[in-house]
Amino acid sequence: MEMLITEHTKSATAPTLIVALLTVLVGCASEVSPPPEQILGIWSTDSERYAGRTFEIRTDAIVFVTGEFSPPILHSLAQAEALPESNSKSRWRLHYRETDGTISTLDLDYRPTPEPTLQFANRKEIWKRVINKKGASDA
Repeated sequence: MEMLITEHTKSATAPTLIVALLTVLVGCASEVSPPPEQILGIWSTDSERYAGRTFEIRTDAIVFVTGEFSPPILHSLAQAEALPESNSKSRWRLHYRETDGTISTLDLDYRPTPEPTLQFANRKEIWKRVINKKGASDA
């Protein structure tokens, strides 16, 4: 009788553990917080170093275009978070998935006026929005 109880307990425990683990994982998975509307759109810079390059911030992804003959590189967005503001600019940290599945971060400074601009943290190039999320130019 003891052997039957042990075998029954073992067979019932495995599915129970799997269900419990999946419940915890699904429950702990946080919803992706999308980036704010003001930074959505396609951005480019006048810097010669990045001639012909753009990047797009979507609610679900970041897309880098690295040249006319290169395919766009799409990274799914994992999270967007607001960082403390400083010097009349908002700072946003975007967490995105690399092609190998690892998470990388990108810190951006946003200035709304007179024309919306983005600047990668610790970089000097200023990026201007070419097309906003509605498909219109800011200019």
